[in-house]
Parts: sequence; C-alpha cells; structure tokens
Amino acid sequence: RRYLGPMKTFLLALLVTAALAEVTFVPITDLSQVPNGDAYNMTLPVASPTLFAGKKIAMLVSDFAEDCEVYYEYDYFKRRGADIEILTPNGGDLTIADFVKPDYIIANTIPIRDRVNTDYFMVYVSGGSPSSYAMRVSSEAQALMWRQYAANRWLAVICSGSETLIEIGLTDGQHITGSPTSRRVLEMAGAHYHLVPVVRNGHLITGQGPTFSFHFALAIDQAVQGTQEGECDLTSGLTDQAEIDPAVFRKITSVMEIANGTDVYPADQPAVTSPTQFQQLKVAMIVSHTSSRFEVEYVQKYFTARGATVDYFGPFWQVSGGVVLSEYMRPVTLVKGAQPAQATSTSYDVAVVVGGASWSSTVLSNDDGTAGLLWSLHNQGALLVGMGTGAEVLGAANLLKGTHVTGWWTTQKNLQLYGALYQNVATVYDPATKIFTCRGPWEMSTCLSALGAQLVAGPQGPSVPMFLSVASLISIIATFIITAVAFILSTITCIAVSRLKQNTPLAFAGAE
Repeated sequence: RRYLGPMKTFLLALLVTAALAEVTFVPITDLSQVPNGDAYNMTLPVASPTLFAGKKIAMLVSDFAEDCEVYYEYDYFKRRGADIEILTPNGGDLTIADFVKPDYIIANTIPIRDRVNTDYFMVYVSGGSPSSYAMRVSSEAQALMWRQYAANRWLAVICSGSETLIEIGLTDGQHITGSPTSRRVLEMAGAHYHLVPVVRNGHLITGQGPTFSFHFALAIDQAVQGTQEGECDLTSGLTDQAEIDPAVFRKITSVMEIANGTDVYPADQPAVTSPTQFQQLKVAMIVSHTSSRFEVEYVQKYFTARGATVDYFGPFWQVSGGVVLSEYMRPVTLVKGAQPAQATSTSYDVAVVVGGASWSSTVLSNDDGTAGLLWSLHNQGALLVGMGTGAEVLGAANLLKGTHVTGWWTTQKNLQLYGALYQNVATVYDPATKIFTCRGPWEMSTCLSALGAQLVAGPQGPSVPMFLSVASLISIIATFIITAVAFILSTITCIAVSRLKQNTPLAFAGAE
C-alpha cells in the first residue's frame, strides 16, 4: 500500500532511465537516510471506555510489523479497558517499522508458546509482510488462531495478516479482505477477496490495511456490540490522534539500536580460477528496499571477480532516492544509480532476484516493472536466478508453473500456490524453463559454485546436481528401498502366477 503512494518520484525515475548514473554504495549512518511512509495514526473516539473491561486480548506481532497497525490497535484496545498481551514467536524485544524505517522497540513481549492454550476474548494479528511470514511458519501462532476460531471467539486480522489464515485452512471459500498485495495469494488459496475496508464473517473480522484502521476499529466496535456484518464500506472521517504509550513503545533514535540478526553467513567465496571467466557476461541484479545486503554484495563480488558486468534494477519509485539494503531489520546501505525495472530490449545473460528477511520479495512480486523486466529477459533466453525469498518474485511473474525450485523455507507455501514444484535442497536448476534457484544465504558459496558450473555448461547442458539436505537424502533412500522391494515382490508374484498357469514346479536358485 505505501509503495503505491509516492508517484511523485516517477519523473525522477524517468530521468534516471535517460541518463544512467554509475552505481554506488553509500553506508547508512543515520536514520534520516531511510525513507518512511505515510502517517496513519488516527483513532476512533471512545464511545464506551469499558467495552473491553475485564477482557483479555492478544496481539500477535513479529519484527518489521507495520508500526501503526500495532500502536493504533494497542491504543484502541487500551482506551476501552482491555487487558492486552503482546505475543511474538520467540518473546523478548520486538521492533516495528514505519515503511522501511524501524522506529519503535517493544520490550519483554511474551512467547506465543506460553499462551497457546489461553482463552482470549479476541486475538488480533497485525500486518507487515515480514510479521505475517513469521506467523505463517509459527505452529504456535497457527494453533492459537485456530483454537480461537474453533471456539467461536473473536479473531481479527488486518492487511497482510490475512495471509496467516491460509495455514489454518480459513481461506477456502471464505469472504475476506486484506492488503491488495496479498490478493493473488489469498485467491489462489481459495478465498473470495473483497477490495473493501473491512469484511466480517461471524467472529472473523478482516481489514484491508492501515488506511482503513478507523473503519477496522469501528467494525470491531459494531461486532462486539452485535451489529453490522458483511462488507463494512464505511465513510466516517478520521478524528483525534492515537496516543503512543512511551512506556510500551520506545522510540528508536540510532541505526545501531536496530537488530541486525543473529545468523552469521559464510564470507568465503568460491575460488577464482580465471578473472576473465565471465568477461562477456552481463548480469541484471534486481533489488528492492530491504533486500539482503549480504546476498547483494556476495553475488556482486562473485561476478565482478570473474570479469562480468553487473547492472542494478529496482522499482521505479525507489531508484531515484536510493534502494535500501538491510541486515535483517537494520538498514545498512543505499544503492545509488539503479535503473527502473521495466521491460527492456537490452540483452542480459543472467538476471538475479535477491532475497531478504523483510518485505523486498513482496514489493517486487507486486511490481509490474519487475515482472516486465523478468519476462523480457526470459524471452531473450537469459538465465533467471531466484535467491532465497527472491524465488517467490519469479512465481508472482507467472514463471514457475511446473518448474522445479527451491527457496527460503518461509516461501514454500506461496511457491506451491504459484504452481512450482518445491524441493528442500540447496540449489535447483530446471533446464526446461532455464530457472535457477537457491535456498538461503548460508549456502551462498555452494549456490554460486553450482550457478557458475551451470553457466559454463550452458542452458542445454546437464543440470547441476542438487545438494540434498540430510532429511531429503534419507527420504530419497527410503523411497528407493521401498520401490525396489515392491518391484522384487511384484516380479516374484508374476513369475509364480505364470508357473502355476503352466502347471510347472516353481523353483528358486539354490533349491533342490
């Protein structure tokens, strides 16, 4: 929603297209370098300060949730007397963000696992794609949401939070709303999507996004008081400001306060056998705000160390001010001079869509320019590469139907909804579609070694062997043994039947 707003950058993006600047990487040392979004901190006047008095409400949130979808609803519930608990997948500190700028830290949140069997009056699930992804892969979050719904108690979700309903089986045939960027995935999961502010079905309330936070809160008011069901296309104006409780929401003032993740990825690059190995190769690197700094720099170093040319592309509304690269939630680098992503006649040999722990793949999946660029390069015969969550972008561009892929584990469900054949391995190359995918950043050396070998082998060359996880290897061996035993038994049975029909004795080797 927010990235559809700043259309004023369009003319600047056209200028960038006309006169391409050299790509530079600028360190982010101050939060003023990071773009923020529109302000949506309006609230509903309190008609009943005791509406939720004595009632427990759980707010399910994870890192990089939309800030206004957390502090707005917190303020709404608190003003009406609710006993609020903020639940996160792992407990501890939670960071929420204004667009791509992290701006508040909430300390001492409660792990969802500690509250799975708690009876709440209402469970609220916020949006923000990274937060929604975290809830979709949390078995504890799914258990709590399903328990709430099955008990016919209130379940309210907003924006991309509606995608969490997929994993608990509540989208098939369900009338719901949610972020327009979630529409396609929701419909593929069987939902009847409505582009309206709010939809209520029984005790399930879904909201489109922060623009309609007022309408969402009003729909909750009406639902709890027993009125208004169905599409709530409300037109009431927004009024007074929400109060952001400083005792709960600590303002971030420094980049270094922002979590940059606990994973340490391998820095070792595959050995360079020839600095001119790929000197004729042209690579298109496709990035967005919050793309992984590690993945971008690793791929850049790999290709340039072998003589390749690397050009950068991003959504047209991002490139003029610089594309923000992140380490988990911490913004660390601005990419200046990237080109607007759009269909092109310029020839490239490889197009790489990098991933990220945040919402870069969601942005690129809903960017028509990115889809146009990918299709034009695909039609030219370029090798398309999806790194981690970047594989999902290829799916959103309708490039993965029937294609064997891998990708970051949180995207498995969406990749399958796009028609891809997901495999939990380090790398997969599908020669039928010329698409190469990597599972995650901790396997970058393995991934790029395999990618390099595939480029040397050529598009019609043999597929690079997939690097199997232990679980995958055990599964394949077990399947092979079962199949072999079944084949042997079937063969013996056929021989026995044949001999009986011929009325001749049945003998095995070694029998007298």
